[in-house]
Amino acid sequence: MSMPMDRLRPAICAVVFASIPLLCFQCAYADDTSAGVMLPGLRSEPAGSVAVSAASLRLQAGRIEATLEVTVRRGQASSVVIRTPRFGWLGEAEPYPDRQFPELQILVGGAPARTESTFAAFAGSADVTAAIRAAGFDPFAIADTPPFVTPGAGDAPAVGTLERLGAVEQSDGNYIAKWTAQRKVKVALSPSSHTLTLKYMARPGFALLRFDQMSSSAYLAKYCLSAHDLVRALGPAAATRMFVVSDYAIPLSIDDRSPPSLSVAVYGPGKEEAQEYLIAFCGADGKAVIGQAADIKALARPDAKGVIRIWSCMPPPSRR
Repeated sequence: MSMPMDRLRPAICAVVFASIPLLCFQCAYADDTSAGVMLPGLRSEPAGSVAVSAASLRLQAGRIEATLEVTVRRGQASSVVIRTPRFGWLGEAEPYPDRQFPELQILVGGAPARTESTFAAFAGSADVTAAIRAAGFDPFAIADTPPFVTPGAGDAPAVGTLERLGAVEQSDGNYIAKWTAQRKVKVALSPSSHTLTLKYMARPGFALLRFDQMSSSAYLAKYCLSAHDLVRALGPAAATRMFVVSDYAIPLSIDDRSPPSLSVAVYGPGKEEAQEYLIAFCGADGKAVIGQAADIKALARPDAKGVIRIWSCMPPPSRR
């Protein structure tokens, strides 16, 4: 079963993704904290058949554009694959219900890639992929609130199987989806060099924190920051303030291999808000790239698996 790449669900409010600071405010006031959702890094099939020579990242208005310069070994047909996190319905307050990244776009050489999109679904440890397909259910209805599904022209015994396994539950003539699902997206690549671009919405972790909660050395080390950096950037009054803090964890790798070079461009809010908005990440020299300017561009250092972490903070609206 193929899932369209450009399919968007109303469960994600477009306003939430209008800008980076608005994203933080909306989420923090809805649920004060979230671990966020990271789109996993790419895998090559067969393993090791695709290498990354350079990578670049553009983060603007809550949208990610990750570009990889890749080479496929000569004489070897290959593919790159993304397996999204397995997820189920977590309730109406879930800030990121569409964890299959339905808006994901993949480009090869600047043109839309030919992709193969499939799913796997589970009820506990039982694989119910075939039963959901036979029943005619949308496997990603679990991103909706409420997660209702209605049998189409599907197989009635399959619906019974799903009910017996606890994957669905009857409710007012419909069914509530209770399974978990995972999406797999596959792109075939010819033996050559390619520019591979992924475009999708950011789903950062976020929290409303006191200065002392975000100034520990263990917390700040992920961004090559220190408490001294924060005091210097935010001023001594920061010690008594609250901040809306976001953490973007963005992989730019294939097979968990860090790219030899990485350039990052983060476009923040307008200049009138620059003094209230702080962005930071690890630079290529191992020191923090930190600033309050509207736009920040620099070479960066991802972690050993090619994940770059970008940190941002702003005072909540009531404190500004």
